Amino acid sequence: MVIVTLLFPGFGQALVHRRVRAIAWAVAALIGVLGIIASVWLYPVTLVVHVAAAIDAALVLRRDARPGGLDRAAGALVVVLGAVGAGFSQLALQSFRVPSSSMYPTIEIGDHLFVDKLTPMWRPIARGELVIVKYPCDPRIPYIKRVIAVAGDTVEVRCDVIYVNGTAVPHTLVAKEWEYMDVDEASGQEMRQQVSRWHEELGGHGYDVYEQIGRGEPSRTGTAGERDFPRLDDPFPPGCADRAVFLPDAPRRHAVKGDIVDVNPAVTAMNADSSASGGGSGACALRRHYVVPKGALFTMGDNRYNANDSRFFGAVRNDDVIGRVIGVWWNASGVSRIGSLR
Repeated sequence: MVIVTLLFPGFGQALVHRRVRAIAWAVAALIGVLGIIASVWLYPVTLVVHVAAAIDAALVLRRDARPGGLDRAAGALVVVLGAVGAGFSQLALQSFRVPSSSMYPTIEIGDHLFVDKLTPMWRPIARGELVIVKYPCDPRIPYIKRVIAVAGDTVEVRCDVIYVNGTAVPHTLVAKEWEYMDVDEASGQEMRQQVSRWHEELGGHGYDVYEQIGRGEPSRTGTAGERDFPRLDDPFPPGCADRAVFLPDAPRRHAVKGDIVDVNPAVTAMNADSSASGGGSGACALRRHYVVPKGALFTMGDNRYNANDSRFFGAVRNDDVIGRVIGVWWNASGVSRIGSLR
């Protein structure tokens, strides 16, 4: 019973009819879950509550054990406490482990994240937020991404500059040359990667991103960056293998596509070699944008040159958002990784 109480505070106390005590521990545990949603730093406090409830249960069980089983009221209380505690925790909070480097430098391989599943029910996901979503091409796989645009927004990426509704996302250079260690997911082998590091501001959120060294420069062929979006040589919206945003055979899903619109047909047709910062002429000029479909979000990884995101698999349904990322609660590399991310 003590172990069960460790998972569901108040359970052991209810067994010996300490109803007020049981309810108090159960409420404390529920408040703890809400506290984690507010700040990941309150996770240790929640652990202390569970341990203290288990110790208290051991003491009252030893002192007040009563033969003859439970009366109806106590039995009902045990069921309610267990159901409410487990149900609310699953509804409000979930933990994920990050297996890839697609969100470096914000989130690293091995980070264990808490995800808030409760507040998206009444507060819509906004630009700049970190979310866990179901991968559209295989909904069984959770992906962590940053929301760049919401339904009705237009998105375009030229020479690694993101434009939302025709306005460039502010970005400043942090380091022209930066190095980080990546891990091959298949072999587990570590790889040293060279990137440039930039800082962006979107929707009131400030964060750093990794880009290929030489960000914002046209390639030697006179075209814009390798991961510009929408691609000029591919007029179709992004999607999975069938060019649909969602697999056609996925349960309760149907194909949803955003529109790609030529905003500067004359420039699109040009084969200019010159560079422009956006909106002008040359390889970096705005040419065609993607319109985020209704009820969907456009997401990207912060590790821009090593991320599978909406530039390739398309928009993500609002219904496929699992929750907002609260922060890192554990990483084996050390406590320095622990903290909030929003």
